[in-house]
Amino acid sequence: MIQSKFSMADVRRTLLAAYKKLSATPEGISGKSSEGWCELQFPAIWDYLDGKDGFDEPCGLTIYSYALGPSRQHYINRGPVDCQVNYYTWESPDIFRKAVEVIESWAADIDEPAG
Repeated sequence: MIQSKFSMADVRRTLLAAYKKLSATPEGISGKSSEGWCELQFPAIWDYLDGKDGFDEPCGLTIYSYALGPSRQHYINRGPVDCQVNYYTWESPDIFRKAVEVIESWAADIDEPAG
């Protein structure tokens, strides 16, 4: 089991901070009704009936964001190493840390309003 110093609460706080940064731009947020929705996934039973550890550990996280990121749905799945699978999917042994990292990269791409 990976012990993360990050949690789902950290993911949500980071996501809200990115939306607040975006809302402060002249363009604001042009999103959908499900904007900012997140889903945490856990594994199916089939690999765990023989006693294998990890059934109670999240294996994936989905973030719906039309306004942030490269796609509408973004997937962060548990995997052996940090990598980007495609433009909307990442893998990491620590999905919460990776989600915070990805969201922070989206926020870094937001232009600060001139002031």
